[in-house]
Amino acid sequence: MKRFLLAVALGAITVYLWGSFSWIVLPWHNAVMPNLPNDTAVIRVLNQNISQTGVYRFPSYPMDGSEESMRFFLQRFEAGPVGMIVYRQVGYNPMSAGSFLWGFFLDICAVSLVVVLLWIARDRVRGYTGRVFFVFLLGLFASLVSHGSDMAWRQFPPAWTIVRAVDLVAAWLIGGLVIGAVLKPPPEA
Repeated sequence: MKRFLLAVALGAITVYLWGSFSWIVLPWHNAVMPNLPNDTAVIRVLNQNISQTGVYRFPSYPMDGSEESMRFFLQRFEAGPVGMIVYRQVGYNPMSAGSFLWGFFLDICAVSLVVVLLWIARDRVRGYTGRVFFVFLLGLFASLVSHGSDMAWRQFPPAWTIVRAVDLVAAWLIGGLVIGAVLKPPPEA
């Protein structure tokens, strides 16, 4: 149990520190997520037209189910522009302690799941390299089902998708180096 808890603690710290380093120090996230041009005017229009916090898509999907509405939707969709807006009506401090604590809590939960999966697979996953590779594969899986899916279905730009995917895989590879070292099996008697 001590090894399990130590692996979770050190793994979560490692994944968290990588995320902080990746977003704060490395230039790649800002390179693929530029500022919105004329954001003041866009924000004014959003505030005039959106009444509550949420995730919105455009063009609007027809909810009446009619063929005519769907045909019109597809015409608008194919003509573009197409997008998604994550809108929060009330601002917040993205650098607050609460934001960072919530992020760390999520890392603890994710690392806990990884450690449990690694424990379940312990009879099949051999050696330090095997444990690291196992965690790396979990990161690759998470990247494909999240960021790959966004690129396939929502047409997120390839550069954005690649940066997010590589960032996620790197976090779990680095986390795997730590988790794999801590979760080594006890010496055989």
